[in-house]
Amino acid sequence: MTQAIHLTLYICGETVRSQNALRAFDRLRDTVGSDATFRVVDVVVDPDEAETARILATPTLVRETPQPQRRVIGDLEDLDQVRKILSLPPYDRFTR
Repeated sequence: MTQAIHLTLYICGETVRSQNALRAFDRLRDTVGSDATFRVVDVVVDPDEAETARILATPTLVRETPQPQRRVIGDLEDLDQVRKILSLPPYDRFTR
């Protein structure tokens, strides 16, 4: 049985970089599948959570589960590369 995918995106306020990351995150969400969970944390609003998660730069996308945890820091525009780094299954537009 495969473990559910949990992704968290850490952003910093309403900057251009944060908005770009949110758009990429939305595109990624459309391709991952319905059993995945997605969360966005604004480090300006919740700095304690960012500190607990050891977020040093934004945007940071974290695959919380399945373990081991994986991170992408910075530009999220290349979704194929993001999927590869996070070890997400390849997107097949014909099966979604």
